[in-house]
Amino acid sequence: MIERRSRDCLAILDRFPEVASGGDPNDFDQWTSEERAAWKSLLAADPLLPSELLPKGYLGRKVWRRRKAVLAEAARYASELFAR
Repeated sequence: MIERRSRDCLAILDRFPEVASGGDPNDFDQWTSEERAAWKSLLAADPLLPSELLPKGYLGRKVWRRRKAVLAEAARYASELFAR
């Protein structure tokens, strides 16, 4: 369940460049809603274990790093999009 939710998060994060290239505030709003829901769903299932106890192949740290990078891009995009 955690791996599936992690992959769902990654898939949504990977869609951000497509959303940003469209320039549509409604698409951005929809994407942010989907991203937030996927993240909340993942956190609800993940016990957030210490690194020594993480199972092999755990994707949580990859999702977190990717999310930080994409949300930084999304913040810049939102600033430009809504400054128009």
